[in-house]
Amino acid sequence: MAIICQINSPISPEQYVQLVTKCQVELPTPSHYLIKGMLDDTNLLVSAWSQEGNDAHELVGIARCNSDFSHSCRIAELLVRPEFQSQDVAELLIKTIETQLTPSCLMMVMTKNLPDITFKKLGFENHNQTWVKLAD
Repeated sequence: MAIICQINSPISPEQYVQLVTKCQVELPTPSHYLIKGMLDDTNLLVSAWSQEGNDAHELVGIARCNSDFSHSCRIAELLVRPEFQSQDVAELLIKTIETQLTPSCLMMVMTKNLPDITFKKLGFENHNQTWVKLAD
């Protein structure tokens, strides 16, 4: 079965929740409204689909990003279903993101949904100078 990536193809909140559940990670929020906002307001959404024939069949991974496409790209979420992780789906998602960025654009991963070794394999370096705050 082939894997194809799509750029900014709509993903429903139901598809997202199903992917998160299959990835065995915690939902960032239980609110359907907030999940819809996360998906709608992401300015670079790369989705990976299993393909049968000419049709995208089933969602197997996503990279949810916000970027200016020149200086920086923040990858807020990178999810790949466990049974597809050995098929280099994360690498395919990252390479697809890179096609949308200018050379030397800084990519920052803000998720821990995949093992550290995956990010190292993809060329990322660990950087500990991040500050976070929840909005009031």
